[in-house]
Amino acid sequence: MRLLLTVLGAAALGWPGTISAAEAEATASAPVQAVTTDSPVPVVEAVQIPEEFFEHSQRELVWRGLASLYPEKVLTAPPVEFTGHSPALPLLTQLPRGVSYLRVYDPGLAVPVLKAVPPPKNLIIDLRYCATPAPEEFIWLVGQLGQDSPLIALVNGRTAGQLEVQLADLQAAKKILTVGTPTAGQTGTYAPVPGLDGFYVLEEEALTADGNSLLGKGLTPSVSVETTPQADYLAYNLVERGTSVTAVLQMQAAAPATPVSPLDDDVSGTNEEQSPAAVTDLPLDATLQRGLDVIVALQVMGLLPPS
Repeated sequence: MRLLLTVLGAAALGWPGTISAAEAEATASAPVQAVTTDSPVPVVEAVQIPEEFFEHSQRELVWRGLASLYPEKVLTAPPVEFTGHSPALPLLTQLPRGVSYLRVYDPGLAVPVLKAVPPPKNLIIDLRYCATPAPEEFIWLVGQLGQDSPLIALVNGRTAGQLEVQLADLQAAKKILTVGTPTAGQTGTYAPVPGLDGFYVLEEEALTADGNSLLGKGLTPSVSVETTPQADYLAYNLVERGTSVTAVLQMQAAAPATPVSPLDDDVSGTNEEQSPAAVTDLPLDATLQRGLDVIVALQVMGLLPPS
């Protein structure tokens, strides 16, 4: 096993002349052929070992092999850490068709607002860019508000941490419908591997109520939205800069610029500092618009109170 991990670690470094991880596993699991005295003795050619192989200890190669087999549990780079918003009161505003919109920065501070949400409970809770765990009272209130018909929760690749698991449990209980893009999948904590720089091993992981792991894959939304990280960030932060939520809903998206990973910490300026691009027929905040569309559809079906 240690030899297999060493081979996998070498393959992970991409050295020429090494076999792939799949070939290594196939070789390790292949049945051993019996050799009789009449069988010709196989000729083993000398293996040319690259010089850089000797620059890495066998222990490092073993851990690289583990990282190849368990890419979410053993990391060869520091884990991405999403910090929650600085504590701020939530933003509550009214949208067309009697829909209430609640932007949450810190779920704990949103508890009093949830208690005072006016009826009918046509509510969109925006949890994009939220990485702060929700207290039990917040989860209980959301469950109560979604008792008769599910609430709409907006999520994206920066919805992270224990909150992902809490939302997955609410979604499984049909208390919410999540709308947006998959969440971050940052549901574990990591510790450095002692004596080995640059390697981190999973120390603890939060699982859903039914024991499922979201590590590395995140929560898959009930309603998926095709949007770019740039457009999502721009629409979200226009509100932070003073534009009303209703005005953002009426804006159209620009043609996508250079792709930006949803895991990037700073995607500010990706659209604002570039020359004007062609306008499409898509809403700027496609996630919020889709959440509103879902509520309208539920109203038409009689599953939510009309406006």
